[in-house]
Amino acid sequence: MPAYGYQFHVAPPGTHLAGGIMIKMEMIRVIIVDEQPLFRQGIRSTLEHMGDCAILGDSIDANDILELVRTASPDVALVDAGLTSADPLELARQMRHLAPRMAIIILTPSDDEERLFQSIKVGAAAYYNRSITTEELVEAVRKVSVGEYLINDELYSARQ
Repeated sequence: MPAYGYQFHVAPPGTHLAGGIMIKMEMIRVIIVDEQPLFRQGIRSTLEHMGDCAILGDSIDANDILELVRTASPDVALVDAGLTSADPLELARQMRHLAPRMAIIILTPSDDEERLFQSIKVGAAAYYNRSITTEELVEAVRKVSVGEYLINDELYSARQ
């Protein structure tokens, strides 16, 4: 027994200590579709720090992304609405067709009411401006991975 009767336990990544019992957490499998390498790396780093998130891959190529969706069964996809290498809404629609249970978060470079409604129409679970904080992104990924649908309150209230 350690000094003063205290015992410390460190839980490995992907686990959680609850009352001294180690519980295996389900990993959230994520893909990232973003044209800007620095932004893509920032998302990757943020989500890897969550401890319960596995990045399956990232790309800007539509064919690569669709193959990844087909073969890796992601839970969540983060899609850049400003994608120029492919139509991001058509890509999101195709991804949902291949993986109906996968949640899609659209990250938009600017507030655009039409894009918001089109994103909802193709099945996006969440729509956020790219100025989202790391905390908001982590919360959004966790919530959509369990079936919640989110629309950024600020974005929505700016429309009314």
